Amino acid sequence: MNWFNREPRIVLKEALQWDPAIDVLLNRLPNRFIAPGPDTGDRVVRQVGHLATGLDDDDAFVIFPEGGNFTPRRRLRAIARLRARGLERMALRAERMRHVLAPQPGGVLAALSSRRAGTYPAAPAAGHRPAARPRPGTDGAAGGADAARARP
Repeated sequence: MNWFNREPRIVLKEALQWDPAIDVLLNRLPNRFIAPGPDTGDRVVRQVGHLATGLDDDDAFVIFPEGGNFTPRRRLRAIARLRARGLERMALRAERMRHVLAPQPGGVLAALSSRRAGTYPAAPAAGHRPAARPRPGTDGAAGGADAARARP
């Protein structure tokens, strides 16, 4: 990351700390290891938002989306959570996804809302450009497809 002058911030599953290389390296940087659980959602979203605070043009922000294994019961709970949060369009799309769990947009939305004006949390991509960059008109986007459709 020093070669490209990036300052990474990474969100990943707590169990990955069992790998000694990940543990030693990533605990020395401003990262968050998330412990999954049924009642940790709001706490996790706050942690992701806090980690994204103060990102600037040379930072890289990466969220690894490890989640629980798919079960029909988890799928239905995830869809119900989206509806409870008022995300009806996402819930309808999630109902069409029969073999994967519904997305959990809380962390990404918290990161986007925590950014300073004019800065964009994003992961580095080929050519040293951010892979995802919010555009004007995408503030209400609930996911990548919503953001792409909302672009001017």
